[in-house]
Amino acid sequence: MGVKRFLVGIDSFKHIFTQGYSYKVIKDGIPENSRVVATTFDPMTNSMVMFVEHESFEPVEHGTMPPALPAVTIKYDSPDPEDAK
Repeated sequence: MGVKRFLVGIDSFKHIFTQGYSYKVIKDGIPENSRVVATTFDPMTNSMVMFVEHESFEPVEHGTMPPALPAVTIKYDSPDPEDAK
């Protein structure tokens, strides 16, 4: 199996973990049966880097940086004001 990497910005985590928000991946998500095999923080981009393994990815030589996945497009929905009542 091969590995690819993708970045999740800190602002995205804010929306994911804020009560009342919802989100949906609308373009270029990771494959359904993929597995996160490692994570790290990249201070240069202020993002979490996730390394994902999947059978459709090309194998990566040990010691090399896996290729990046395309930018994932996510739609965030603000909390419904009615839910706050």
